[in-house]
Amino acid sequence: MSDYSLTRIDSGTRTPELEAWVRAVSLGFLSGDTSPEQLDKQVEFLARDAGRVRAVTYAADGDSAQVPAAMTAPLATFLSWDNTINTGGGHLEPANFITDVTVRQTARRKGLLREMMMTDLGEARERGQSLAALTVTEATIYGRFGFGVSMLHHRYELDISHGFALRTQPVGNIVQLDPTSDEAAALWRDTFDAFHRSHLGSHGASAAHESSVLGRFDWESGAVDRKMRAVAHVGAGGRVDGILTYRIVEDEELQVVELLALNPNAELGLWLFIGNHDLLKRATFRRGDPNGPLRWALVDPRRLRTVEVRDSMWTRLLDVPAALRVRRFEQDGEITLGVADPSGLAGGTVTLSVRGGHVEASPSRETPQVTMGIDTLGSLYLGGFSARVLHGAGRIEGSPEAVAAFDDLFRVAEAPRTLRYF
Repeated sequence: MSDYSLTRIDSGTRTPELEAWVRAVSLGFLSGDTSPEQLDKQVEFLARDAGRVRAVTYAADGDSAQVPAAMTAPLATFLSWDNTINTGGGHLEPANFITDVTVRQTARRKGLLREMMMTDLGEARERGQSLAALTVTEATIYGRFGFGVSMLHHRYELDISHGFALRTQPVGNIVQLDPTSDEAAALWRDTFDAFHRSHLGSHGASAAHESSVLGRFDWESGAVDRKMRAVAHVGAGGRVDGILTYRIVEDEELQVVELLALNPNAELGLWLFIGNHDLLKRATFRRGDPNGPLRWALVDPRRLRTVEVRDSMWTRLLDVPAALRVRRFEQDGEITLGVADPSGLAGGTVTLSVRGGHVEASPSRETPQVTMGIDTLGSLYLGGFSARVLHGAGRIEGSPEAVAAFDDLFRVAEAPRTLRYF
C-alpha cells in the first residue's frame, strides 16, 4: 500500500471529501455519476446512521498521484455502521454492518480491500462487538475474510391470473396507505421494530432502507417514487400486523418491494390481496421467505415458482465465546469446537455448555470434538443450516456423533429470517 493511503472521512459533516466518496461508490459499482439529488440523500443517510466512511486514495507522494488529470475520487470505498441482530429470544445484539465496499478496476489486486476490511473488523472487535454482517454482490470474495452465508432468499414468481386462491381465508382487513406520508413512515417503523424484536436473524433497518421501501426516495430518478403503493394488514383488535409495499410494472406485473408481516396470518392476508388484482398476471418478489407459508396455503402450489435462490446475509464472528453467550439455544448440550481463523481475529478452541437455557462459553485447552473455519461457524451460528450437511460438504471435521451433537445443539424451531439487504 506504499502508493496508497487509507483514511477515515467524517460522515457527520458535508465536505468535498465526503461528496467524492459518494461518487466513488457509484463508480465502483459501475453506475453513472451521482446526481445532485442522490448526493444530497446519501450524505443525509450517512449522517443519520453515523457511518464509518473509509477511503483509499493515492498517497500524496506516490507516483500515480503525479499523473496529469488523475481522478481525485477515492480508488476504494468502505462503509460500516452500528446496528443490531436478533440472536434469539428477542435479544438484539450490537453488530458491525458493512456495505458500499468497492475497489476501482484500476486498483485491483493491490490489497486495498483487505486493508480496509481488516482495519474495520479489528476496530469492531476492539469496540466489543462480537458479530459483523454484510450482503454481497460477488459470492467468492468474503469467505476469505471469515464471513459465511447465514440466510437465503428465494426470488418468487407467482401466477395471480384467474383462478388464484388460498386454501383458507386469512382473518383481518387491508387498508391502503399513502406510502410517502410521515404517518406511513411511523407505522412502518413501529411494525418493522416489532418484527425485528420477534424474529431470530432479523437485522436492524438503516435510514436508506426505510426511505427506499416506502418510495420516499427513488435511487434511479433521484425523487419520490410515484409508482410505489402500500397497504397495511389489520389483524385482531385493530392492530396493524403487516405492511406491503409494491409497484405495478408494465400493467401486468405486481412487483413486491417489501412484505413485512408479524405472523403467518398477516403474511397470507397480504398475499391474498396481491392475488386479488384481476387485471394482472403475475407477482414477483426478490426476497421471499423459503420457510414461509405461501406455497402450502395455495390451492394450486404450482402457481408459485422459485426462479432463483440467493444468499441474503453473511455473518462473521469477531469474538466466538462472546457471540455464543448472546445466542439463544433451544436445547441443552455441551461441545468443544475448534475454530480456524486465518486472520487471527477469532480463532481458537472454545467449550460451549448450555443448561436450562443458561449459556457458558470460554476458551478451552481441551481437544476439539469438531473443527471448522470461522466462515463455516458464521453460516451455522443462527441455526439456518445443518452442521450434518456442511460436514458432508467437507466444511467440518469431527466424528459423525460429534457433528450430530453440534447440529442438535444449534438447531432452532423457526429458521432465521431477515428482511434486509444492504
